[in-house]
Amino acid sequence: MKPKRYKAIICEFMAFRTGHTFSTDTTFSQAALLDITPDDVCHWMNSRAFGEPDPDEAQSQ
Repeated sequence: MKPKRYKAIICEFMAFRTGHTFSTDTTFSQAALLDITPDDVCHWMNSRAFGEPDPDEAQSQ
């Protein structure tokens, strides 16, 4: 993955997680990155795929 694309994706994810936007030149601390949980990633991916962080079983099929 190209660095520019990586930065855009991590900034988009962190914006979802925190509720505010970040510019692509933002540097996230190690503590902020280590604070990410598998549930955070799952909720973000669900939101991207289904439009909500916790879709019910019927929506995911």
